[in-house]
Amino acid sequence: MTDYATFLRELWKELLRQLVPDEVSVMSLGAKIAHEDAAFSVVYAAVFLAALIGVAASYIAGAWMGAPALARLFGRRWAARLRPGWGLGQREREYVGWVLAISVFIPVVRYLVPFAAGLYRLPLRQLLLFFLPSTFVWTLHYFLMGYWFPDELDALLAGVYQYRKITLVTAVVAAVSYITIRQYMRMKLWMGATSAKHRGELQKEPTA
Repeated sequence: MTDYATFLRELWKELLRQLVPDEVSVMSLGAKIAHEDAAFSVVYAAVFLAALIGVAASYIAGAWMGAPALARLFGRRWAARLRPGWGLGQREREYVGWVLAISVFIPVVRYLVPFAAGLYRLPLRQLLLFFLPSTFVWTLHYFLMGYWFPDELDALLAGVYQYRKITLVTAVVAAVSYITIRQYMRMKLWMGATSAKHRGELQKEPTA
């Protein structure tokens, strides 16, 4: 019992040192308990809780520190946008849930999205509604990979590093493309409105 308690204490120290568990740490812990006399459910619960703490910390950082700092930096215009709903259009809000759910499986992005959610004051209940199931699947997937294939851990980790590179590049390209298209559409609408206003002013001018 003493050895088991010591193991759990060391496990929590390792998780707290990492602050933000990633694929490598979760998989490595799964492989570690495969050779230890430890209850699978207890260790997995600790890993899952650590992942949730990382998400919550990112959300709180965005809500308590990021939002006030940006509001002071950019003034009332930015502060007016920091409201529930992310300041997005109706069509974009329809896909927020999918973005939250899918972002869990993308390295780094999984902790930037909760920060953005806190920044825009998305209700924590709505965030957890999508993040809890996705985080459960994500942690269980990598934990089981390490637990079932501890002898193949090096090969699995190499695959994870490659997966990180691919997903991060894809996420950056998608984000840049989205921002570019959105700015183009805004500029197109602005130019159309300006052109219509100019034509209206010309029509009002008296003819000689």
